[in-house]
Amino acid sequence: MANGLPFAVIVRVEINDANAETPKKIGESLVIKGLQGYEKIDASVDAKTPRANEKARQIADGQFAGSAQALLDSRKADLKSKWATIKDTRGAQLSSDLKKNLEDAMKRSAEKMTGTMAKITDLDAAPKYEKLMKDWGDIVAVS
Repeated sequence: MANGLPFAVIVRVEINDANAETPKKIGESLVIKGLQGYEKIDASVDAKTPRANEKARQIADGQFAGSAQALLDSRKADLKSKWATIKDTRGAQLSSDLKKNLEDAMKRSAEKMTGTMAKITDLDAAPKYEKLMKDWGDIVAVS
């Protein structure tokens, strides 16, 4: 889960011997697939691997960071432009209620990102999340 929303599924699947006359189970695998918007997440873990479930979650987390960064990078210029427009309309052009709502939304977004960062179990993914958070912060920085 990222910001309270699922981004991938992990499914245990049976592996059968394709050459057997009747289905014969020869193993199991944990298949990790990204949901819409995160289709690049695609991996599997042999279910016999020690701590396979944890390993599958770590892989999903690591690949999520890369997918999220790619999405942010693809929209960075547009997001910066839109955020600059919002920042330029501060003050007299915005009602105090609207300004408060925008500030509250930004705080919630930062809290969600921080919460996601706190749940990372894959140490290799942590730097990816840190870069993602820094890039997001650079876009929405209030000067």
